[in-house]
Amino acid sequence: MSEVAVQLPSAATGSVVGTRGSTGWKPWGFWATAGLGLAVLVASQGLQLLVAVPFVVGAGGGVSAGAGALAGNPEYLAAATFASAAGGIALVLLFARRKGGSRLRYLAMSLPGAKEVLLWTVAAVVVAVAAGAIGTLFGRPAAPDWWLRMYGASTAPLVLMLAVALAAPLFEETLFRGLLFPGWSRSRLGATGTILLTTALWSAMHLQYDVYDMGQVFVLGLLLGLARHRSGSLVVPVAMHVTVNVAACVQVAYLLGTS
Repeated sequence: MSEVAVQLPSAATGSVVGTRGSTGWKPWGFWATAGLGLAVLVASQGLQLLVAVPFVVGAGGGVSAGAGALAGNPEYLAAATFASAAGGIALVLLFARRKGGSRLRYLAMSLPGAKEVLLWTVAAVVVAVAAGAIGTLFGRPAAPDWWLRMYGASTAPLVLMLAVALAAPLFEETLFRGLLFPGWSRSRLGATGTILLTTALWSAMHLQYDVYDMGQVFVLGLLLGLARHRSGSLVVPVAMHVTVNVAACVQVAYLLGTS
């Protein structure tokens, strides 16, 4: 019990790896962090390709026809998301370790106060709602058409929602605000540069969106990075990200139910 208490300190103590202060040990340097992050991304993409094989073979009509069908296959999206998230998180846990510090400390898996989590989560929801409202004023749809089609075609919508609302945020936050953040924020980039860089890289993973939605993703990413920096805990951006994605899934389900 005492060991768990040491490994999960309060964010207020400043004993976790954050942007400021000294913990008596150092995370990976800038280039080592970049290399490890790239390895995680390459491995996660490889897992998605591996998962694609049975879907392509099962579709018939040759490799080209099967590969083309993947883009609109919700079952493949769910399976690929779960596989890449599981493999990616496993690699992050493998890499997030330095002499003198545990994986939990490296990834800043501290226990923040409930009020702090609530305030940051509300801020994320407000940003998402505001972006949606602004989009509506310009005649944009309430949800991306591709996501409506994907969810509407799913034979297991709950599984798809779990993949999008839980697996994807856990992996993305563990990588961008977890593994990458400590090493980069203690380099010449500092907190501001790290928030900008991780947000840009995270946004680049969402190329399925148009320019406006990509802008919304970028703004949300800035808020997630700021929350990670100010709270000193990865739990806070994870809670924010999961909440926003859950709200988006619920919105899609509602729109399809009323159409």
